[in-house]
Amino acid sequence: MKIEERRARSPRGSLSVPYSLVMPPSPVQPESCILVVPGMTGPGYPRYLPIFEAQGKYIADELGQACAFFSVMGQQGRAGRYSFPAACKETLAVAFSLESLGYRVALLGRSGGCSVALRVQQDCRLTVVSTLLWGAIPRKFYRAQLVSGSIKGVQEDLKRKGTDVAEDFRQTIIFIEDEMVAAGGRAWFAVGAEDEYSSPEDQIEIMRLARFSTALFVLQRCTHSVSPDCPGWREYCELLGWWERSWPVLDD
Repeated sequence: MKIEERRARSPRGSLSVPYSLVMPPSPVQPESCILVVPGMTGPGYPRYLPIFEAQGKYIADELGQACAFFSVMGQQGRAGRYSFPAACKETLAVAFSLESLGYRVALLGRSGGCSVALRVQQDCRLTVVSTLLWGAIPRKFYRAQLVSGSIKGVQEDLKRKGTDVAEDFRQTIIFIEDEMVAAGGRAWFAVGAEDEYSSPEDQIEIMRLARFSTALFVLQRCTHSVSPDCPGWREYCELLGWWERSWPVLDD
């Protein structure tokens, strides 16, 4: 694989988003690029960077597709404050940049980035090949943490992981259940059986509340972050392969 450092810019220049583009070893540009939408902790956090890099390496070397990942403003390595609307705008900017390079774009949402991915998928200016949601955070988790819990405690926890959140962060949350309805349930769902923030039952409840039936994959021995040293890492990579092979084929 090879990694290129690029920058996505909005048409009016109001956004400038650095991102990493992982390419297969072949000199021929692949048809598609998987854009990884980070949760509230981005790849700038030292513990998470190896996860994003290993994921990109598998996608490039084994699937033959490109992979792009980035940190949202407010996450480690980026100035500003994190919010869900900001994450949507920056994800769109990177997606448009990839399209301008000639790629079909597929979205891989992780954790809190799942609802962002579904919101971006609905933008009529963007054509999304497919969307895979890993470890989607249910509404009840946010309510427990931010409504009955302490917003200050949540801010401090995210700060320890390199993320500064907006003062009105609570009001910016985009709930996965709402986005499922708006997106028409067009996504694959997957979760680790050892996920610390969600569960297979939570994912089923998300689908039930959204009144949509879609594919749900439960991977044994996988945690929420599913790092390369996780016992279920190989199964997670195989899931990415199944998902990629389900995409519609381009006409010759």
